Amino acid sequence: METEFIENLGKAEIEYGECKRLLNRDNPLAKDAIFSTFAGNVCELMGAEKTDTAAYAGTFMKVLELATDSVNQLDLPECLRSRDGR
Repeated sequence: METEFIENLGKAEIEYGECKRLLNRDNPLAKDAIFSTFAGNVCELMGAEKTDTAAYAGTFMKVLELATDSVNQLDLPECLRSRDGR
C-alpha cells in the first residue's frame, strides 16, 4: 500500500507540475491548468464517463466551481504576498 501511495504521489507531482496556471477561463478543459486537471481526475475517480457529456460536464464544472470558491475564500494571493513580506 505504501509503495502504491508513493508511486501515485510521484505521478501526481509530475501531472500537476506540468500545469502553467491555476485556471484557463477561456478553455476550462485546458490540460495546462491545475484546476482543470484536478476536475478531470475527480471525474475519473467518480466514474463520470466522457461519453455522457452532460454528467461529465456537470461534475467537471462543479469541481471547478468548488476549487475556485475555495481559493477565493483563502485569498491565496494575499497569503502568498504576506508570506513573502511584500
